[in-house]
Amino acid sequence: MTRPELKCFFIGGVMKSFMGTFNSKQLAGLSLAICLVFSIMLTSSIGQTTKEDSLYNKAAYYYQFNKYDSVASALQQILLINPKSAKAYNLYGGVYSKQEEYEKAIEMFKKGIEADSSDSYLLYQNLANTYIDLGNFNEAINIHKI
Repeated sequence: MTRPELKCFFIGGVMKSFMGTFNSKQLAGLSLAICLVFSIMLTSSIGQTTKEDSLYNKAAYYYQFNKYDSVASALQQILLINPKSAKAYNLYGGVYSKQEEYEKAIEMFKKGIEADSSDSYLLYQNLANTYIDLGNFNEAINIHKI
């Protein structure tokens, strides 16, 4: 597990303590936003920004302001550079989820899991949350068993 994913894993545990305060959709969005911030901070602190990192930071920035067309454009460029970018698929799934296009979100989360199974905790979490949004609780439970 790399540093951003480890921090996201920790944040997932912390987020569970807020379960009574926020609904699942708000928690999923908040969790994703926090993980994006940690990813950006880690990339910035290392000082080695690649084209992929720059595009991801741009996509994360636009995501904060609900500029989903700009997010999608940056993510498409990332996937041309690195078709196995799990974090790009994860953010893409987040965009579709925010737009309530849950089937497309599920497709993106699954593509991310297929692309990099070693980096899939957050993808599985977001996939399960999307199934919950669809009311498919059994599928969400099956994912949490993985």
